[in-house]
Amino acid sequence: MGPRQPGPDLQALVGTMEGGAHGMVRGGGARGSPIGQWRAPRAAVRNRDWTSRAMPEVMFAGPDGRLEGRYHHAKQANAPVALVLHPHPLHGGTMNNRVVHVLYTRFQAMGFSTLRFNFRGVGRSQGRYDGGIGEISDAAAALDFLQAVNPNASSLWVAGYSFGSYVGMQLLMRRPEMSGFVSISPPASHYDFGFLAPCPCNGLMLHGADDELVPEGSVRKLVEKLKASPP
Repeated sequence: MGPRQPGPDLQALVGTMEGGAHGMVRGGGARGSPIGQWRAPRAAVRNRDWTSRAMPEVMFAGPDGRLEGRYHHAKQANAPVALVLHPHPLHGGTMNNRVVHVLYTRFQAMGFSTLRFNFRGVGRSQGRYDGGIGEISDAAAALDFLQAVNPNASSLWVAGYSFGSYVGMQLLMRRPEMSGFVSISPPASHYDFGFLAPCPCNGLMLHGADDELVPEGSVRKLVEKLKASPP
């Protein structure tokens, strides 16, 4: 089977960014080994009625304490699921970030069961910032929660903004069941994304032309490198 193509509705996300670098990334390479994966208990969350509220507050078990989130459960059986990750915790990043919220509502409108949550030490999430390593484990726990509630999901997507896009791409390499990604303003000039060569699945990268923290050229270079990676 060839690599999956990003859905046409996700391509419309390009319109939310004026100018800047963007690109569809086709993947198909080998993934890294699971590192620090943590599995949450599934029976309790699977048996709960998630259709009773449109956007319930949730608290689920993480590797360093309970994690706070907002979850939307799609009405359609076997709906795809999406995990949305927020910017850097030490620079004001939370699940209520505007870009994160737009991603959350966009996936919801497309029929996805969608979860956004606070990394450890943010909001009501327990624990403290762990330099990115613990946050990858938090994202893995959030994905476990999503899979427990949606055991027959048709596909699994991860979307992240800035630091959240880095964590999301790390998660992508550790979980072979992932179907695709949306990465907005990946901090390509601050973190090494070499672990993505080759990228294991298709996705979408977006970046603003006037970003003052991460030069557009660094993201464009990353996109071209991933496009050129052998399957």
